[in-house]
Amino acid sequence: MELKRDNRTVIFRGEVVAKEEFTLYCDELYVYYDENQEIHEIVARGNVKIIKDMRTAVARKAVYDRVNKIVVLTGNARVTRCNDTITGDRITFYMDRDDAFVEGKDGGRVKAIIMPENECEEKDSTGSGR
Repeated sequence: MELKRDNRTVIFRGEVVAKEEFTLYCDELYVYYDENQEIHEIVARGNVKIIKDMRTAVARKAVYDRVNKIVVLTGNARVTRCNDTITGDRITFYMDRDDAFVEGKDGGRVKAIIMPENECEEKDSTGSGR
């Protein structure tokens, strides 16, 4: 861990695991604080994996705007829920609305695999289905 007081940044390196409204795994994590010592942005780089409820997102980089509850995934971005998968160059995930916006590189195509029947069962905190 490295603390940079002058620009209110904390940097974590190595096999980073962080828990917020989701669980985040990455190689490097940059946490940015405001003047009130509140976290306003989190940037994850390298082997990024985010798990929230029944969704798993992977990318090379993720930027979490904590104030607006928005995660932007870039670099081979992919979000999977049960058997459904979306991929694109950039995926913006709106945490409060549970919505996503997927963009292809230079306006190119994105890919979505939507299975008509998911054999996916939501789990409660004990790991059993509900």
